[in-house]
Amino acid sequence: MTSIANKYFTRLSAYNVIICKECKHAVWPQEVDSHFGGRHHKIKKEERDLVLEAIRSLWPRLIQEPAQFTPPVEVEEPIAELPLQEGFMCRLDPDHCR
Repeated sequence: MTSIANKYFTRLSAYNVIICKECKHAVWPQEVDSHFGGRHHKIKKEERDLVLEAIRSLWPRLIQEPAQFTPPVEVEEPIAELPLQEGFMCRLDPDHCR
């Protein structure tokens, strides 16, 4: 049986974050209610509560807030669930490049 959380989100297990399938960006668990209640999704409160409950039970070890997340310095392949961005990435000294 598929969880209601899977209807709206994909979990990136390598990073312990969830990606909104429609918006294609990470949503922190505490922002699920406001994310889905906003002008783009307009999901009813009852369903938002069910989604959040499912997220908490299905993926209890998700990163909860941005301060807990350490972005990768580099990735071998694009992350399919995220949109590609135009730009460059320094490979010589990525810790000091901006």
